[in-house]
Amino acid sequence: MKEAEQEALVSELSTTPYEYVRPIARGGMSSVHLVRHRALGHELVMKLLGERDKAQNEELTRRLLREGRVLRSLENEHILRVVDFGFTQSMRAYLITERLLGKTLKEEVKTRGGLPIPEVVSIARQVLAGLEHAHAAGIVHRDLKPENILWLEPDANGERSIKILDFGIVKILDVEVRMKVGDVVPTAPGLVLGTPAYASPEQIAGMPADARADLYGLGGVIFFLLVGRGPFVGTDVFNLLQAHIIERPTPPAQLRADTPPWLDAIVLKALAKDRRDRFANAREMLEAFDLGAATPAQATTVKLEDIETQPIPPQTLRALTMKTTPLSAAAEPAVDAPRPKPPPAARTTLPLPGAYRPTLYQSSPLKETLAKAAEDNPPSLRTASKGAPAPPRHALPPPMADRAAGSTKATARRPRVPYPLKLVLWSILIALAVIALLRIAGLDP
Repeated sequence: MKEAEQEALVSELSTTPYEYVRPIARGGMSSVHLVRHRALGHELVMKLLGERDKAQNEELTRRLLREGRVLRSLENEHILRVVDFGFTQSMRAYLITERLLGKTLKEEVKTRGGLPIPEVVSIARQVLAGLEHAHAAGIVHRDLKPENILWLEPDANGERSIKILDFGIVKILDVEVRMKVGDVVPTAPGLVLGTPAYASPEQIAGMPADARADLYGLGGVIFFLLVGRGPFVGTDVFNLLQAHIIERPTPPAQLRADTPPWLDAIVLKALAKDRRDRFANAREMLEAFDLGAATPAQATTVKLEDIETQPIPPQTLRALTMKTTPLSAAAEPAVDAPRPKPPPAARTTLPLPGAYRPTLYQSSPLKETLAKAAEDNPPSLRTASKGAPAPPRHALPPPMADRAAGSTKATARRPRVPYPLKLVLWSILIALAVIALLRIAGLDP
């Protein structure tokens, strides 16, 4: 922020109870500053709207006032607390909130990389507690992402807690709360609300969003905390939004080996395309965390449901497959134990020349002829001696073998073109091609 802008802001805040300290961040429609209460002396955070034309400024002011009333109605330890609302000397609206020391989850992961599993679980549980409180009040956040979750510095006991920020595009489901907070600011049809990297499929499709949209966003946030990126990656915004609708996310366990199967399943269930396949509410998802965290790793099991609604982690799926699915013939262990003889077949299987697959013959003159020949031959001729080598399993029939041998001889007799002659021929062809191109271009070679 330039020095001239800071001086102008100091003058603009002269009619408010707050004095300017320093800038914190700047967004597209507002900026955030550290201020100090003139009388009480404690530091707070001011969210100040930018300068816009009159019509746009009125709409943004209504949104900011609505956000302040929403946050004021949500008194919870995991939701940002609002202190005041007002206007500057030039009638720019501002919102005053408590000052919090910490980093957003995006900043934390950018500094440290993927977080340890216990920290990821602790953050998710606290976010769910805050969402449960907001949803119970009939309020849906609709823009849950790592930038909107602040992880505070450790307290005296070394514990870190989170705060959910930015309720600017919330949806109010409860009629009484809507009357208390204010009328809903209309949204243009087809407008996608939320951040593309974490928006739910129903938000992208322009459908009404409910509490399960926040659970989808939280699933993306947990994925980010584990892997260091969102569940989907696109070359542009359109591809990213399309991925949310049609692509299945990669299980976090495939990208991070120490992800527990139960946490893997929770993330993928929260990221289900159809909201009916997600958790019904924040309480149900929180109970899934309680159950998963209390289950020993070596005894982890996952309920066998449809893969789209209850994804099975690879480790669990392999274990269940080994216990319940019989081994195929190709996977059977090589042992010397005698195998039981199969029951006599009702039909005779013979190799058909040139087909390389068993062909079934039932009652036919060929079958009767072969059976009669087998009866006429003595057992000594039908049984191969122990010392004689076994015939090859896939030997060609004599007519086909003769044709193959003849083909090999014909190939051997075919004369080869000497390499120098090939080089000369290729050079001539290239020269002719260059001349043709020059003539097409109107140049005389």
